[in-house]
Amino acid sequence: MELKDFLAKYPETTRNDLATICNCSLPTVTHWFVEGNSRRQLKEEHKLCLAIADYVWSRDLAEPEHFHVLRQIRRKQVARLHR
Repeated sequence: MELKDFLAKYPETTRNDLATICNCSLPTVTHWFVEGNSRRQLKEEHKLCLAIADYVWSRDLAEPEHFHVLRQIRRKQVARLHR
């Protein structure tokens, strides 16, 4: 998913959010917004991460409420495993 499309759909997304979603550094994300020679293009792996986040977020809104409870249960299980 292209960055401009992701941000058009989720304009509240911060640069810190993007770094977390794309598993990259904040300076990398900052370079995506620079004009001129210092600008970096998103790698395909970053675009894939944006597409996955879009998929998860768009499905999250459409899920039945009990699916949210299932997610919470699983998060607790995983947290207990990592203690």
